[in-house]
Amino acid sequence: MPGTIQAALRVISPCIERIRRAGIYLLGCCLQLLKRVVIVNGVIRVAVGCIAAAILGGCAMPMNDMMDNNFSAVIPEPIPEGMVGTWSGTMGPYAVTFRFEDNGMGLYCYDWNTTKAIHKIKYANGKIEHQDGKNMLVSQPNTSTIIADWPYTGANDVTLTPDESLANASVYCSKQLRS
Repeated sequence: MPGTIQAALRVISPCIERIRRAGIYLLGCCLQLLKRVVIVNGVIRVAVGCIAAAILGGCAMPMNDMMDNNFSAVIPEPIPEGMVGTWSGTMGPYAVTFRFEDNGMGLYCYDWNTTKAIHKIKYANGKIEHQDGKNMLVSQPNTSTIIADWPYTGANDVTLTPDESLANASVYCSKQLRS
């Protein structure tokens, strides 16, 4: 029986971890979820409504930030020392490149298959605010790597490395950022 509860927790753990990092705590919801675990014929069953509430109500989704986009109101802050410049990395299948100016403004370029885009970003309150309303939390900025974390369910951290020559940028981003 303890193994089946642990299996259920493993399923929801990525969501809970994402929520914890974003500063949203759903301990009460998680406890409610565990209270509703029922074992029927040796199989663990969880109330569907509670799972749906935990997943949909507590997991951060980019659509919320995109619909409440306040990019134009964000006042950029000076970039921390060492972050100014061009940085590249990958987010799943996407090749991504960020260019940060010392005044907190910048550009974000990504490319995968037929999806190619470049848009503005602003640095404020320890976050990279994207033109489309999404944001990334910046942790561990230094001169060799930047860890950027999407505070959204299912999104992985992004490790960026310096790329002034655009050697690690996609062909599309390299062309866009050179012009």
